[in-house]
Amino acid sequence: MTMRGLMVALCLVMAAPVMADRLGQDDAGRAVLLRDDGTWRYLPYDPDRFSEVALDPASGHVYLRSADRARWSEAREICAQGGGHLATVTSAAENAFLTAHFDGSDRIWLGGTDAAQEGTWRWITGEPWGFAAWNDEEPNNSDAGEDYLEFGDDGLWNDDGAPRNDRAFFFLCELARVGQ
Repeated sequence: MTMRGLMVALCLVMAAPVMADRLGQDDAGRAVLLRDDGTWRYLPYDPDRFSEVALDPASGHVYLRSADRARWSEAREICAQGGGHLATVTSAAENAFLTAHFDGSDRIWLGGTDAAQEGTWRWITGEPWGFAAWNDEEPNNSDAGEDYLEFGDDGLWNDDGAPRNDRAFFFLCELARVGQ
């Protein structure tokens, strides 16, 4: 980021009537998280790998939607390489935020799985599984082979994927409050 670009970004943050983290770009078009305390941080956002980015002001978490499809295990690894994880949805508010920002006709992998024990869903981060937004008659482990969580365009969830149906979907990476 050039000094001019940084100064513009900092002025925008300092002029805001309500201070809150927000997304921005430097002069080269790289994604930057502008912190409410006036600091900034580059995001691991590769426009060739991710098509959309959104900042949830309530949690401070950043979500990156993939530009290409991947199998669940590949998606998990890609998110980890960028310093995040497949998104975990632990509240109705977070689910509503994701539905509003990433709705569409495509299925999206999230970070839930029951691969370790069928019917016992867990987040890959170890967070408590206290919220769910299952579609009607889900999870159903169709054909004894659906171990991973899929987010639908309506915000409702479905179990899908390996071991029998190792499908490739878009995926959503989550970065915890960046820069803390």
